[in-house]
Amino acid sequence: MQKGLNPPYLLVSHSFGGAYIRCFASMYPEEIAGLIFVDPVDFTQKKGDGDLPYLEIGLTKHQIDSIFGKPYNNFIENLYKDMPDFYVEEVKISRALYNSEFKECDFNPLPNVPIHFIKAGGFTSNEPPTIYDREKMWRISNNLKIKRWLALIDSLKYGKFFYSSQSGHIIQQDDPDLVISSIKLALKDYEKIK
Repeated sequence: MQKGLNPPYLLVSHSFGGAYIRCFASMYPEEIAGLIFVDPVDFTQKKGDGDLPYLEIGLTKHQIDSIFGKPYNNFIENLYKDMPDFYVEEVKISRALYNSEFKECDFNPLPNVPIHFIKAGGFTSNEPPTIYDREKMWRISNNLKIKRWLALIDSLKYGKFFYSSQSGHIIQQDDPDLVISSIKLALKDYEKIK
């Protein structure tokens, strides 16, 4: 590589970066020494999974469709005009990946190397009130993600899950010691594999 960095790589990602490193691991599994997903986008989500938290909180399918149907798509398209170009591209890629059920990310299983998920448990929102309790909705959604992520790493010898109950989405800022500890543990576990 141009920077003189050679595989295998321990990749650490935050938020939407989780989809990127999952895709890389799917394309180049032999080049991965470990993956650490820090409060990642839910690349395990399949069609219909996005409705589950809304249904559990008590919304009807009609209400969900009215929130995320054509008006939502128009709202997003209008937002593009006010967003920086780099963010517009990320949102477009994100929407394309959700629409394809992240098939680009999981055409190969995860390699059997240290795989860590670090999940934020602290709810923060500046959004206005809505027809449902935002925090309750967020917690339901979190629990569904956690179940899918645990199922993903359950069969791996070095799969680990960490939950930071007070941290917001920016865990690397709110709880940097947890992220650093995860990296150190992954490197230690990878030495056992070598």
